[in-house]
Amino acid sequence: MTYVREPAEIVVSTKWPLAYERGHWTGRLRASPNVPILSGEYSAQWVKSGTQWLIRSEVYVAIDCAGPACAWPPVAP
Repeated sequence: MTYVREPAEIVVSTKWPLAYERGHWTGRLRASPNVPILSGEYSAQWVKSGTQWLIRSEVYVAIDCAGPACAWPPVAP
């Protein structure tokens, strides 16, 4: 699987070295890279360390599916 994130919003704090990102993601099989089989929404927290921005946490929620992905069972805690 290959996953692509498409940011819709990035908010950078003016007080702390933190940022928030949200957007849409898609997942595609490597054998069929032009056909998304999973997609959904995501959010990420970024922290600035020196001059670099690093991801601290991410949440991905699958919303839509196509083809074989629709038969995959959901994972429950």
